[in-house]
Amino acid sequence: MKVLVVIIFFLYPFIVCYSQRVKEYNECAVECINEKNYQGAISYFTRIIEISPKDSFAYFDRAMIKKEISAFKEAILDFTRAIEIDSKNADNYFLRAITKDQFKDYEGAILDFDKTLEIESENPDAYYFRGVD
Repeated sequence: MKVLVVIIFFLYPFIVCYSQRVKEYNECAVECINEKNYQGAISYFTRIIEISPKDSFAYFDRAMIKKEISAFKEAILDFTRAIEIDSKNADNYFLRAITKDQFKDYEGAILDFDKTLEIESENPDAYYFRGVD
């Protein structure tokens, strides 16, 4: 028990610093997005990923920016990584499907819409876009 208390005592400042840094980078990324500085936003999300490689939201957010600037292949890779980390989040599949559709990978898009509906059966957008493809 003493060892655990000592470990927590020494690790707490690092954990606090880590979470503050992630929060700051996220705020900077949002500011960049508002200024349409998409490369800057990508850079901040990349920093978050470097600090926390299992942060599916950072991959998702970076993918959204890459999708916005039509870097579809890179966006698909980031959505895929977000899915690897959090396979239960329907939004990851749905937005990867939308991106695959824009990348003209229609078969891949349909598979992702199907997965979206498997997780979230009442998603009307997934039904709509799947029908369009």
